[in-house]
Amino acid sequence: MFIHGIVRDEQNRKMSKSLGNAIDPLTIIEKFSADALAFTLVYLTSEGQDCKISEKRFEEGRNFTTKVWNATRLVLSSTDASAATVTPADAKNEIDRWVLSRLRETIAKVKRAQES
Repeated sequence: MFIHGIVRDEQNRKMSKSLGNAIDPLTIIEKFSADALAFTLVYLTSEGQDCKISEKRFEEGRNFTTKVWNATRLVLSSTDASAATVTPADAKNEIDRWVLSRLRETIAKVKRAQES
C-alpha cells in the first residue's frame, strides 16, 4: 500500500473537480507525453507529503525524459545495435563502456524482477 499526501495546485489549494483546478491526465499526456506525466508524478511525490503540481512541472518532466531519450538514442546509434544486444565491449570510449555496463545491469535487474 502506498501512502500519499494531497495533490495541490500552484496556489497551494487542494486539487479537486469542484474547485475546477484539477489537471486532466489525458490533456497532460497529449501536451507533454505519458513519460513526462509518469516521471513528474513519481519525482514530485514523496511518501506522505503533499505535492504541488502545475503544467510547468510537467514541462520539466518532459524536458528530462527527452534528455534521457536522446542519450539512449546516442548510445544506441554509436553502437549500431539494440539495447538488448549491445555490450560494453561495443563501446568506442570509456564513458560509453560505463553507460553500457550500467544498462546491462539494469536490464538484468528488470528481467529478474519480472520473473519473481
